[in-house]
Amino acid sequence: MGVPLGMLQGVAFPLVDAHIGAVSARSLALRAAWFLDHEPDAESHLPAAALVYAHDVAVRGTNVSAHVQGGLGFTNEAPTTPYFLRAHGWALAGGDLRAERRHIVESELAARRAARALEPHPAVAAH
Repeated sequence: MGVPLGMLQGVAFPLVDAHIGAVSARSLALRAAWFLDHEPDAESHLPAAALVYAHDVAVRGTNVSAHVQGGLGFTNEAPTTPYFLRAHGWALAGGDLRAERRHIVESELAARRAARALEPHPAVAAH
């Protein structure tokens, strides 16, 4: 008698989500690097977004891994503990995540304000 399919899905789906997050974080980091190399003034929020997203994905991935490996939690015996500590350490080395999140929001708001300023006023557009 084999393992019920529902049990396999309960393990596989969170692992696939963690993998998709890691691939997406890598893609975002590569995009940010390309813009820094080729168009440094455009998309200035991408490096901050890449850092914040990679941190979130790394923490989520290590949490999922700890649960999948038996729910030992974060102890010295758990193989995922060093990865969890590194995920938080890399974020500290990269800067203040709260400041990076503020930078992303401010950049997005500035872009929306600029786009709105270029749109014609509704009263003018009606005539």
